[in-house]
Amino acid sequence: MVLTSVFAGGSWICIEKVLERLDPSPSEVLVLGLGRLFHRRENLRYFTIPYPRFDRWGYITAYSPVLGFLWNLPLLLVGTVALLVHRPRMVISNGFALGMVTAPLVRILGSRSVVMFHGYIGGYLGRLEPIAKWLGGKLDLAVVNSRGSHEDATRVIDPSRVVVSEHSADPFFFAEPVPEREPGAPLTVFFVGRLDPDKYVYPLIEVARRLVGEPGFRFVFAGVGKFQREVEELARAASNVEYPGYVSDRGAMRSMYREADAVWSFADVTYLALPAVEALACGTPIIVSRYAALSQLLSQALEIDRGLVPPEAGWIIDPDDIDYIEALLRGLERDGVAPEMRRAARDLALRRYGDANLDEVMVRVRALMGEAR
Repeated sequence: MVLTSVFAGGSWICIEKVLERLDPSPSEVLVLGLGRLFHRRENLRYFTIPYPRFDRWGYITAYSPVLGFLWNLPLLLVGTVALLVHRPRMVISNGFALGMVTAPLVRILGSRSVVMFHGYIGGYLGRLEPIAKWLGGKLDLAVVNSRGSHEDATRVIDPSRVVVSEHSADPFFFAEPVPEREPGAPLTVFFVGRLDPDKYVYPLIEVARRLVGEPGFRFVFAGVGKFQREVEELARAASNVEYPGYVSDRGAMRSMYREADAVWSFADVTYLALPAVEALACGTPIIVSRYAALSQLLSQALEIDRGLVPPEAGWIIDPDDIDYIEALLRGLERDGVAPEMRRAARDLALRRYGDANLDEVMVRVRALMGEAR
């Protein structure tokens, strides 16, 4: 059984990759989730609860564990009934709150509990930390996506039960040759992700506003979030700004990555966001803020590991220096992105972000399934 509060984002994609490798029969996996299901896999059964979009409103859960619990309450209630009725061998939860709260019941039923956790605990728990440690003791496995997330999760979970699985790009994104820019084509900058402050998309919106109508530039924004209306208005007013909305089709995503001269993305202290990883796999250099996405949540300037974006494969920018960003893009429009950068981007993805990143997770998951009642 799978419990998920959202059918999008890095942790959900990680769960899908695990299920794809397990290759279950249609009767073996039940997925319970909140909100819209963007694409359906034939070998899975789904039960969805109509709900506000997590990628639009779910940020409120970051402010308090109580808000996180309340947001997930409908899913927890339905999930509890499903657990008692179906008694699955394993429960995979998308997110810290879901996994921790359901772990005791899963343990009582003789099943195994796995949580995919791509967030941050830090000082978030406050006085609830002792309870979280008790709940964490009932988990069988926590899968996190970086060294920093590992250090964070082990505050409340036994380190032997926490495994790091760096983001990986699906082989689909490596399949096509590294693209070449067509002569005379405008410089295309593509952003995909939540249109929210912590993703540092606003500087790109500001630069796009400065370059409205200039034929040498093309800006494409895909996603939903706080700045959605602003982007929609800009796209209506400007011939060189496009807003396709939320894009879930992988083929369309790959085409957008490949058409771009650079992908504007984001990172946390020790890892790149999944769109950045997928862009590199397509052979497209990335532009990333020097400040981690967590900086917005914690209201303090946390810098990313600069080794995440080698200069031969992308650029690290100061999101507050709009003049520099504009100058960078003007230089790229004038001189083009060197083919060597595109090849370096692909090489970086091959070295760091291949499908092998999931191997240890699969070993642990299969072992737990063998131990289950």
